[in-house]
Amino acid sequence: MKKVGFMIMLFATICIWLNADELAVTLEFTGVRINGGSVYVAVYDSNEAFRNDQPCRTFRLEPVSTTISVETRLTEGYYRVNAYQDENGNGRLDTGLFGIPREPFGISNYGGRGIPGNFERLKLWIGRGADKVTVNLSYYR
Repeated sequence: MKKVGFMIMLFATICIWLNADELAVTLEFTGVRINGGSVYVAVYDSNEAFRNDQPCRTFRLEPVSTTISVETRLTEGYYRVNAYQDENGNGRLDTGLFGIPREPFGISNYGGRGIPGNFERLKLWIGRGADKVTVNLSYYR
C-alpha cells in the first residue's frame, strides 16, 4: 500500500513540475448567438503555425449564452486566437467573394474592420498578469 501512495505522489509531483511554466488562461467570446451553432476556436503560438494552420489548441464550444468561455493552460508568449460561429453546422467558416466571412468570426486584437492581417499584426501577449483574452464575434463589416 505504501508503494501505491508513493507512486501517486511521485506522479503528481512530475505532472506539476512539467506544467510549472504553463499559466491558466481564460478565453472569453462575446457576441455569441444562442442556438446559432457551435463556436470553433483555434489558438496559434507562432507565425509559422498560423501560416500552416497548425494551432496549438483547438476548442468546440456550445453557445449556451451570448458570452462563453473556456479555460486552458499556455506557456508565456505571443498568441493569436481565431474563432467563428458555425451557423449552418458544416464544420467550417463559410466565406464569400474575396474570402470575406459569411458567419460571425473574431480574432484577437482585431478591431472588426478591414482585412485582419497576419500573426504578427494580431498577436497578443499571454503571461503573468495577462491571463484573460476576450474576442468579440461579429459579421464582417
